[in-house]
Amino acid sequence: YPFRETIEFKINLDKSGAFPFHLRIPAWAENAKVTVNGASWEGPVENNVAKISRTWQDGDRVALTLPMKLKASQWYDFATSLERGPLVYALKVQHEFKVKDRNDKYRAFYEAFPKSKWNYALYAPDLENLEAAFQAEELDWDGSYPWNLENNPIQIKARGVELPEWELHNGLPVFPAWWGTNQERGEQPPQFEEITLVPYGATTLRITEFPVYNLH
Repeated sequence: YPFRETIEFKINLDKSGAFPFHLRIPAWAENAKVTVNGASWEGPVENNVAKISRTWQDGDRVALTLPMKLKASQWYDFATSLERGPLVYALKVQHEFKVKDRNDKYRAFYEAFPKSKWNYALYAPDLENLEAAFQAEELDWDGSYPWNLENNPIQIKARGVELPEWELHNGLPVFPAWWGTNQERGEQPPQFEEITLVPYGATTLRITEFPVYNLH
């Protein structure tokens, strides 16, 4: 957690004991499941907390499964962001650091610059069927620090439409004045490219609020 849907707990005891074991069920999780030693637990959940009261034995196991569904939300200037479970996702942008020096009291510093394309839009029809259009992929993970592009344990594959008219202004990816349709493209179908989304916290440079491309 928060990269996998199932969290497993192992109870280690010197001797058996009766006590409650509490599990918080996040509000975003629909149809969460709890098992104890492989058997489904159907006890009460109050205020998003499952309370498992029983006599525990050494080696007992509890598993909590939190289905992580995709969710799209609209933000400034009709831009769209994607979430899956507890995480917000952003475009995976490769970067490099360059030294900058403004010859002021702060002296030289490092600034990150993109090494891969970043000016993509999401395709409007894909947002109507998120589970089909956006594919979550679990990556091998050895437990190393996960909040970077190298060790990130989860990613989402999708398709994007490059917007050549979306350019950097003063080093910032300022949105075009308007999008949604592009008169220069006319009624030609968009040219899709595969894009990768990763958890926001794993990025240095990021596009999190995407423009949405539509033919009409």
